[in-house]
Amino acid sequence: MTEDENRKPNRELRPESGHQLRIAGTGAAITVGEQISAGGGGYLYRATDAFGTEWVVLWLISRWRESNLDQARLLLDAGSVHPAFCWPVDLVLDNELNESGILFPIVESRFQPMRKALESSASKFHVLWNVTTQLADAMDRLHDAGLCYPGLVDHEYRMFVDPNTGELSLIGWDAGSVCDTSTPYSGRLAPMWSNGEQWPSPNYDNYALAVILFEILLRSNPFHLLDEQSISSISWASDDDDPDLDESSSPTRVFVFDPTDASHRPDINDPVWMWWYVYPQFLRERFIESFTLGLSDPTRRVSAAEWHKVLNRLRHSSGSCHCGTLIIFDPQEPEKVCLGCGSTFGLDSGAS
Repeated sequence: MTEDENRKPNRELRPESGHQLRIAGTGAAITVGEQISAGGGGYLYRATDAFGTEWVVLWLISRWRESNLDQARLLLDAGSVHPAFCWPVDLVLDNELNESGILFPIVESRFQPMRKALESSASKFHVLWNVTTQLADAMDRLHDAGLCYPGLVDHEYRMFVDPNTGELSLIGWDAGSVCDTSTPYSGRLAPMWSNGEQWPSPNYDNYALAVILFEILLRSNPFHLLDEQSISSISWASDDDDPDLDESSSPTRVFVFDPTDASHRPDINDPVWMWWYVYPQFLRERFIESFTLGLSDPTRRVSAAEWHKVLNRLRHSSGSCHCGTLIIFDPQEPEKVCLGCGSTFGLDSGAS
């Protein structure tokens, strides 16, 4: 930190490249490297310990420092609930600046942002199975620990995937907020919707989880035919705005495959139709439940534990035709027609 910078009012005190911090639990030194990014919670830096191991340091901005440190201590005490979460390792201290940060493991370079990874893995269905089952399992264990993941709604920026294996890495220091159903959601609106429900909570997570699973498996959004004008008219709240949200600003959500409302059906040539019927009835029913009854009644949303069971069942119901096309067997559809070559398969057929 230069002398001139220290004199500037309201300027956040931040470590420079080469600055040494101290790991709270061990007292070991760690050297700050380049800044990776910055966000609402603070600044991300690469850092290296005495053994050459790379880490990430989240340097907290003063406005949210105490609440974020409390959050980090809670997660450190709880311990990581699932290997998919990029869980905090320790706190880092700086006696010179009298400030603190949070130490995280670095995400390996083999991981890519989810959308990019899955686009490059479009034909690798084992990758889709691995990503979705890991995500559901991770959320189930998080909820079992009494924690939630508010950052799940920003999954475009939080989910990283190894495109070759489907291994998942969930980043974000707020992975593991305490589930507090007495506190209404305030501040920035979730990307999906807002109906004034309590947040953070497992039910809120379960809605985001269902949206992500639909996007991964069906390569579309469950509400992708929403009127664009209604979306653009949402009044996004800032951290300084009145926390009382105007529910009328949220567009009406109609599931594209709602069995009682066909007003938002996709175009007949939309590929989402093919994917909808590739998957078995037991999976389609869970999406219908989540995006119809679950819209108005959070308790009717499919839980992470139930999704995990359904997705494991899906994995074990899948095979491939001799032409290489994916086949997923369905007890409610005894004969399955291959979309690739037209061959018909029964439940006891020899598909590989």
